[in-house]
Amino acid sequence: TRASLNGNRRSVLIGINYSGLSSPSELRGCVNDVKRMRPFVERLGFPSNEGSQMVLLDDGSTPLAPTMANIRGAIAWLVEGAAAGDALFFQYSGHGGRIQGSDGFHETLCPLDMASEGQLLDTELFETLVAPLPSGCRLTVILDSCHSAGALNLPFLFTGTEGNLKSALAGEAVQMAMSRNWLRDVIAITGCRSDQTSADVGNVDLQFDLQPTARSGAGGALTSAFIEALDGREAAPSYLELLEAIRLKLAEEGFTQVPQLASSLLVDLTSAFSML
Repeated sequence: TRASLNGNRRSVLIGINYSGLSSPSELRGCVNDVKRMRPFVERLGFPSNEGSQMVLLDDGSTPLAPTMANIRGAIAWLVEGAAAGDALFFQYSGHGGRIQGSDGFHETLCPLDMASEGQLLDTELFETLVAPLPSGCRLTVILDSCHSAGALNLPFLFTGTEGNLKSALAGEAVQMAMSRNWLRDVIAITGCRSDQTSADVGNVDLQFDLQPTARSGAGGALTSAFIEALDGREAAPSYLELLEAIRLKLAEEGFTQVPQLASSLLVDLTSAFSML
């Protein structure tokens, strides 16, 4: 059972619409994703004050824009001094990429200045966001981007199609190359499989039942479904129920993407989902 945490709570929320850019193409909902997520995670217990949260948007409303340097700085800030009992949250909504490397494909995040600075590789994300964490510290990650399933290089990826999700999740964890004594507590919910793209929704009000504070036009399909699945519930759903609810909602609304759950530990998927 994952213990509840009583330490510091820090969060980084990144939303990039790439406004006015031709490459990568402009998105509509990513800044709104963060503006919806921020009050939601605050209700869950993540403070929104400057010492506890960094927000990087490209609409001019935040001190820092989501450039490569600022994203790297925010990740370093998030994990710096992390200790057992701490709860961390990382949200990224923007373009994701998949590029061929000498050692196979890499999943990537695409900063605002990727035309000059390049993409943030999964290997770097693992080394900077995951590897520094001490045992007993929990990190929850929401990646609402294309090709996002493997973007953190976590050792367990729970797979399966909508139809056989329950049986697949009950018995199947794809073990990647990682030692067994690895005790970092990281959960990532990602927009889709590594070979899929994530939908940018025109108007979330029409497709998702969100609390009034969360409504405002375009948004990422995963972010909207994640908030809807958790918001206003008396009791937390299990990891399995949460993933099923998100997948079902997206399938009902006609999205083909299949959100994934990646983990650093072999999680009991029937236990209650908790970020704290």
